[in-house]
Parts: sequence; C-alpha cells; structure tokens
Amino acid sequence: MDTPDNNEEEAWAVSSPAMGRSLREALECPVCFESMVPPITMCTSGHSLCRACRPRLPSCPTCRQPLLGIRNVALESLARELLPQDVLQAPQEQLTTPMEPNYGCPLDCPWTGLKSEIRLHVSMDHSDKILVGIREHSCQWELPLIVKDVRVIFAFGEVFRYRLRLHTIKKIFYITVQYVGLPSDATKFKYEAELNTGEGQQKVMVVGHPTLGHQQDLQAVYDSGGCITLDYDLVKNVALGKQLVFIVKLTKCAS
Repeated sequence: MDTPDNNEEEAWAVSSPAMGRSLREALECPVCFESMVPPITMCTSGHSLCRACRPRLPSCPTCRQPLLGIRNVALESLARELLPQDVLQAPQEQLTTPMEPNYGCPLDCPWTGLKSEIRLHVSMDHSDKILVGIREHSCQWELPLIVKDVRVIFAFGEVFRYRLRLHTIKKIFYITVQYVGLPSDATKFKYEAELNTGEGQQKVMVVGHPTLGHQQDLQAVYDSGGCITLDYDLVKNVALGKQLVFIVKLTKCAS
C-alpha cells in the first residue's frame, strides 16, 4: 500500500471537517464568541481574548487569573491562515487604538494586571499596606520612620507607591511617592513631609517634590537629590516622644 506523502497529509488535515471546526473554535473569543484576530493576548494560564473584550475585563473570564499583555503568536498565525480578509481587516480606528498597558504590583509581588485592577489585588493580598485619601485636593497620613517601608496610596482616583528607605551609612531617610500611570501625569501631584517636636509646638516643613513616574530608577533619584531627604539626627531631635514619626502629604496640583 502506498504511503501518503507529507503534502497529502497536510491537505487531509486542512480539509477534515472535524479538524477545521476545532481550529475555528480555538479562535472563538470566550466572551463575545466572535473570531479573534491579531492582536490576541493571553492570561497567565494561557487563555486568550479578542482585542475588543480585553480592555473591559478585570481578569480572565475562564480561570480568573490576571490578564497579560503578552501576544499569543501561535493563535495569531492560525487566525491569519484560517480567517477571511474581511474579518482580519478591522476598521482603522480599532487598529490604531492602543491596548491598555499592564502594570506590576506596586508592592513588587509577581502579580500583573490593568491599572483598574490594582486596588482589588492590593485589597485582597496586601490589605495592611494601603493608605486611602478621602480629601478632594490634599491628603495626609502619620507614618513611622523605619529602616524600610512601602505602601500603596489610593487618592484622587489614582494609584501611588510610597517608599521610605534609611541609608544606614549616610544616615539619611529617602522618601519617594511614585505615580502609577502615564509618566506625563506624574507632575500633576506633589508630596511633602512634616515633622513635629515632642511638644507639638514646632513644625519642621520639608520642601515638596512632584511625584515620580512608577518606572523611574530610584537609585538615580536618590543620587541626584530628586526626592525628599531627611537627616537622621535632625529627625531624632524633633521626633514626637521616642517614636520616629512624621506626616506625609499628597496634594493634587491646580490645573
């Protein structure tokens, strides 16, 4: 009996009704049931969504895992092979609409997701690290001055990362607040610190700084003096009682 060559086997695979149906089902979006066309992105478990449904979902509808910005190259190649050109060629306004970027967890855990998903993630996994601002234009919190501290701030409908670090050799506290979002929007907010004496009669104000971008190199910021710095000995002299505490303020700048 003659053995079919590779071309015949490939032709059979493409022409098989069951095979064709399975391949088309693989391209079906689990949300809208339309055919997925590039760009096709995945969740952490490998499930894919169409580009229209992806920005509207907080997590994968199949497994509830975080959605990633990683492209499913194999599925995109399959779509180009199987789908007709009128399906692949979406309206120009859809093709030019940028996909919403993914962000890492502000507390540096492995989680990633949309900016709108950060609050839910932090509330579920890092609830002890949340600072919430309720005032319209200015919020403040009393915080400890310790060797290292990282918090997430939710204020003005935005997300920020507060970070404190004590350089034990230089005896300097570095205080930064980073804006999670477009770097161009970081300058719309500023932060400052306030120290009080033990009697509460004297205040030492520290000049504020615009919030930093969430991807800025903090070591470079420390080296350049582009953040709040507090001398350890000064803080110790004006500390409230025996605790090293201070007030950090976050303000929305006037438009």
